[in-house]
This record gives sequence, structure tokens and C-alpha cells, in this order.
Amino acid sequence: MAILNSTDLDSRFYAVLNQASHLCVLIRTNHPWVRHESIHVNDLGREPLRDRESVSASRQHLEQVTASAGITPRILLEFNRREGIKHAVTGTDLRVPQYVACPAEYTQLKSVRAFLEIVHEMQNISNR
Repeated sequence: MAILNSTDLDSRFYAVLNQASHLCVLIRTNHPWVRHESIHVNDLGREPLRDRESVSASRQHLEQVTASAGITPRILLEFNRREGIKHAVTGTDLRVPQYVACPAEYTQLKSVRAFLEIVHEMQNISNR
């Protein structure tokens, strides 16, 4: 079993959505967005950004979302760890999917099936 942020797997593997994490935006305490209850994806194209490194799932997802909105973010600084994010603004519901995956043939094992049933049940609860 593995926890992944992508389903770029070949047909030998089975993957099920486990959860989706919120993406956050770093801001200074004196930034005008502090007074905003939420921000829009279009806002991200107007400000220089500090972001996760380009290989992170968070960064890749943000780039997909901004590209689909026709925005090219201006990345000034990259963080290689999630812990670098200290201040966050929420409002734009951007989530990074996280999958539980295993070789497809493992889904026939009783213990793996039981675990995957729990993952499915947790996903159903979080979608309510």
C-alpha cells in the first residue's frame, strides 16, 4: 500500500481517493488580502508568489488550476517543505487529491479489501 498525490499509475495498480487537502496562500500581515474573506484564483496572477517547489503535488495542482483560468503565476520563492507555510488565507477551495494505491492484484486480499472499504467509507463521510 502507498499514499500518493497522483493516479499516474499503469493498469497493474488500483487507486482510490483517500482525501483532498486544501491549498493555502501565504500573505504578509499587512497585505490587503488580510481584510478579504476569500480570494479568487484570478487574484493569484496579480501578485508575486512564494510557492512549493515545482515537483510538489501542491505546486502542480496550483499550476493546473491557474492555467485553466488563463493565469501564469509569478513565483519569486520556492519552499521545499509544507512547514514553510505559516500564514494562510482560505476561501478558494483548492484541494490536492491524495490516493491510496496498491498493485491491482492485492485488492483480492481480504485485509487489503477491508482497508479499502474503510477508505471508501471515510470518503463517503467526508463528501456529505
